[in-house]
Amino acid sequence: MTLPARHPAHLELRPDIKKWVEVDASLAIKLNEWTEIKGIFLRLESEVQPPLGYYKINNGEIDTLFLKILKQEDIESQLQADRIARWLNDRGVKTNYLMEESPRLFSSNLAALIYPYLDGRYALHTVSDMGLLGASLASLHQQLHTCPWQSEIKIQGNERQKRLTSLLNQLKKRLPDNTEIPYEVISLIVTDVEQDLLDVLTDQSQVVHGDLNYGNVLFNQAGTEITFLDFEDTGMAWFSSLMELSYALERFSFTDDDEQTLALSRCVYQAYTENGGAGYQYESQLSDILRALSIRALLLLIMVCQSGRWTVPESEWKKFLMLYQQAVNRKPLLSKVMH
Repeated sequence: MTLPARHPAHLELRPDIKKWVEVDASLAIKLNEWTEIKGIFLRLESEVQPPLGYYKINNGEIDTLFLKILKQEDIESQLQADRIARWLNDRGVKTNYLMEESPRLFSSNLAALIYPYLDGRYALHTVSDMGLLGASLASLHQQLHTCPWQSEIKIQGNERQKRLTSLLNQLKKRLPDNTEIPYEVISLIVTDVEQDLLDVLTDQSQVVHGDLNYGNVLFNQAGTEITFLDFEDTGMAWFSSLMELSYALERFSFTDDDEQTLALSRCVYQAYTENGGAGYQYESQLSDILRALSIRALLLLIMVCQSGRWTVPESEWKKFLMLYQQAVNRKPLLSKVMH
């Protein structure tokens, strides 16, 4: 099946540049009362309605604190993520974790989580950044391999994988009744996807980060150190370390230029394997994993549709259809990354 060509898929994977906007006086007074923190509050623009959202606090000269305002019902998952982040940081993998005074409960159902504010930047398409990414990811995986919560994470991860595999098999046998699922998605799954494709994601599984997207890897300004952020998905991230390496290659080193993509991907891969990370076992493995990741994402969107919780934006379906086609079209190129 050939999907319609659009602009390069990698352009869909970079976070939009968001603006920090100083909050109005009434919200500033409330935030000051709730958090007992003095300073200028700036809020990251988003579709979430205030007071929920992300804030940074400026003392008049520098940004000093990062603040999440969320519902109290969401605290537990954040605390579980923080437990893993602290454990990793104690073992030499730099992370950002909660300050001791967090969480602070206020109002009827809100809470504030307070973190140190990190002055950093996102990855650049340079040899040095890609090499540092590969080496840092190898260190992250080595530590997570000994994570003390791996038994519970394995159970959670295997249960989700089982549900997704079951859904894949159901779709191959019977078309869904839900008309919100695009025809192109169902056609791809029914005609092009092997029944056991998802298995490539869990070969020799261990605990991994689980959401290693472009915005969750923060470089210091000098480009000499990486801080890993947001471990909320780690609690059920039981996958092959090569799954996460492949995900990182797609998110960080792919461009619309084949030569540049190959050069940057090799930088990540070489640094990863030279620092103890596992390497690919066969030439099409990277392409297979990326196809499986795209199908997995589409299956998760289908589950959301079936639950009726919210309507999936058309852009999400198109993004993962593009990523699947990219993995197919670039298979000859991707086979060269390991050499």
